[in-house]
Amino acid sequence: TIGEEVRISVTFDKPVAVTGEQIYLAMNVTDDITDYSNRASFLPEESSSLQLMFLYTVGLKHTSYGNGLAYVCGEMNCTLGLGQGATIKQASDTPTIDANLALPPLLDHGISMDDSNLIIVDTSGPPTVTSVSSSTSNGQYSPGDVIGI
Repeated sequence: TIGEEVRISVTFDKPVAVTGEQIYLAMNVTDDITDYSNRASFLPEESSSLQLMFLYTVGLKHTSYGNGLAYVCGEMNCTLGLGQGATIKQASDTPTIDANLALPPLLDHGISMDDSNLIIVDTSGPPTVTSVSSSTSNGQYSPGDVIGI
């Protein structure tokens, strides 16, 4: 449903220091790479030095095409996106070493915990009627007869 929220965690193996808030995770819900509504936004207030939290909000015409919700990889790699001024570095008194932002290979079930509980997104259009049938057998009926639908 449009407006529903999905919280996503990205866990590092060592503590990191984050500067800026323009950090994002692009999700597989639009075909248009210039449509920034597919981004899960960084939640600094819910993050720790080992786990960064992101929030994806389901938008109009978003769909994961029947697959589990997943992040999108660029042409060359799968990484967290950094906006202007944002950095993620190895935590220290004076952080100078960039953290490795490469994301692990995607699993068949996307970011879902397992393949039996997929997070499916589909707001490609409103529900439409696909068929109408009757439980009343074929035949001729008169005014006042009840035909079950």
